[in-house]
Amino acid sequence: MSEQETAKHILIVEDDELSLEVLGVLLESTGYRIDSAPTGNDALRCLAHPYPDVILTDLQMPGIRGNDLADRLRAICGPTTRLLAMSGSEVSRATVERYDGFLLKPFTHEDLDRALDASAAREPSQMEAPPLDPGGRFTLDERPALDEVIYSSLCRSMSPSQLAALYLLCIRDVRRRIERMRQHLSVREDLLFREEAHAIKGGCAMVGAIELQDIAAVMEKDGIQTGSANREDALLLQCLVAIQRLESLLKARPNDESLMALVE
Repeated sequence: MSEQETAKHILIVEDDELSLEVLGVLLESTGYRIDSAPTGNDALRCLAHPYPDVILTDLQMPGIRGNDLADRLRAICGPTTRLLAMSGSEVSRATVERYDGFLLKPFTHEDLDRALDASAAREPSQMEAPPLDPGGRFTLDERPALDEVIYSSLCRSMSPSQLAALYLLCIRDVRRRIERMRQHLSVREDLLFREEAHAIKGGCAMVGAIELQDIAAVMEKDGIQTGSANREDALLLQCLVAIQRLESLLKARPNDESLMALVE
């Protein structure tokens, strides 16, 4: 039997391309065989025996999700498949009570290893995410552009060219979402505006783009305020400035020529 056939199998259910890319790299470096599905409905349709050893699913996606998805997955896969939930926002214990574990984005390689260890199943009380201060860990003037711990972890998990492609994907994704958020703002589509902000927050968290993550967290929490759109316009402009800071920082990385080339 080949190494590929004996490797543990994990299904990632994630609709954010950037988060999926990061998770795929982290899990492949851990030795897992990876499949993915963009929604819970797609995951249910693609399941076939032998079922995955682990299913890692985001909590905020279109269609079936959360505990409803966990119940459906468990009914198909049985008790041997380990179900893990993840989210870029804090959750209550009740939200993940049907899962075997919970990961709050961003999480480290070590956090992922512990969650994937079937022998390290946590008590339900330990699955509740710690509270986050809306807007992040830093004041507006203190935010760094890049979390060096997460960056270093990614450097250990992938080649320089893979790392460059990952940050390029992040930057392009945020720019596209900002344009869509401007459109949503112009027609006062608050829910769609918040959904885009949530996606930016989650994806940027996975690559340690802290400044972008924190600005997006504010926009997700506050949405489109009544009256003037000046505040939302200012936050979107802050995102563009944060992208420029991130690009400058990546270009200054020593010996990372592929990063410098790809963000040009």
